[in-house]
Amino acid sequence: MAIVKTNICTGKTLYWYKLNHYPSEPRFIPSPSLGDGEDAGLVIFSALDGVTNTSAVHLLNAATFDEVADASFPSGQWMPFPTHGDYYSTKK
Repeated sequence: MAIVKTNICTGKTLYWYKLNHYPSEPRFIPSPSLGDGEDAGLVIFSALDGVTNTSAVHLLNAATFDEVADASFPSGQWMPFPTHGDYYSTKK
């Protein structure tokens, strides 16, 4: 289980991987302060540590896939994976 980014023009592949970690679906957050390219922003996702049974939220620089920050939940706590294609209705 990994988060993978592949440039379809050059074939260059970047990835985030940690042994025994299971990431959720990543989301892209654009950030003009990180540049003006199509990948100027952050990739955010949660990951379950299969050994400690805890979760963390990870932020990667979308252009380089370097980890910018992570925030771990307290020991023994985990976050359910978000569902694919979230939808929130504004109607009540």
